Amino acid sequence: MNLYFYLIVFSSISFIYYGINSLFSKRMFSEYSRWGYENLRPFLAWCQLLGGCGLIIGMLHHSLNSLISIVSFLLTIMMLTAVFTRIKAKDGLLLTLPSLFYSILNAIIFFQSI
Repeated sequence: MNLYFYLIVFSSISFIYYGINSLFSKRMFSEYSRWGYENLRPFLAWCQLLGGCGLIIGMLHHSLNSLISIVSFLLTIMMLTAVFTRIKAKDGLLLTLPSLFYSILNAIIFFQSI
């Protein structure tokens, strides 16, 4: 197994976990409300879940390698948007770092996949 494999596994599990939390966690309900995205929460949660699953499917089926490229690109965009959302909400660096980390992580996956 190489580093690329582990990056995909880590990212996919993280997005599936975060997507489930976004759907069911009361804390996430309040966070989405604080950001002004309470109406988009279910949609964004499903995007996270589908993104995580898309990375896994693309990894398991090598013929679908383009799926990894598409999904990782979209997750990069989603996480860059999350960085700007955190900045707009005046969250500190510590709260913004995870979004920045996942932006970079998925950008790495994207560029490795093309």
